Amino acid sequence: MEFDFILTDEPSEETKEINIYKELEKTLKTEEEIEKLEVPEKIEGNCKIGNYEKKELARKKENVNKKTKTKNKVELTDLSKSKLGIEGEKYVYKNLCLEKSKLLETLNINKKDIKNIIFYNINYDILKEDLSVGHGCDIEIILKTNEHIYLEVKTSYENLDSYSMTYNEFKCNKENQDNYYVIKLSKFKYIKKDESKINMTVIKNPYKVFMENAEILKTITFF
Repeated sequence: MEFDFILTDEPSEETKEINIYKELEKTLKTEEEIEKLEVPEKIEGNCKIGNYEKKELARKKENVNKKTKTKNKVELTDLSKSKLGIEGEKYVYKNLCLEKSKLLETLNINKKDIKNIIFYNINYDILKEDLSVGHGCDIEIILKTNEHIYLEVKTSYENLDSYSMTYNEFKCNKENQDNYYVIKLSKFKYIKKDESKINMTVIKNPYKVFMENAEILKTITFF
């Protein structure tokens, strides 16, 4: 099969229309102004934009605002992400050590029934090494009945609902099913300002959730 490529300096009609929209959007401030906007048949040379509906302009304006918000989002380095993750684990561990907490209540665990709590990264600030690697979880709760509860903590600086799992985490979840939980922390940027704004979501047996609801998976990496 052969392809012919044609190079030209002349912008396509689509490109012209997009460029025109960029000029238009500079003058649009609110959705109310968009509603009042009279869409002209021509606005620059012979480039027609009469096929642009008002609602289309409003939608594109909304997309522009989303892009602006995305640009303003804080981009974390790998080191900052690691530190953020450790701070999230500390936050969960602190909640587990309280006499009563919403987390213990959600996990249906009574503090008096806990024999031990293993927080693999409790000495991270001294060792500067992630000791949870290979365990498939960040925190392990051992009950007096010798039942083990496995917690994997996922922390986001902003409000992010999605999260990823490593092979070891997924394997540990598969082997322990209903005793495995993902603790999802969002808006962790408020940890020092207003702790009440932090969102904590407890997901029981994500392996089962994934297997029964494949449509919620965004990407899967195979090796």
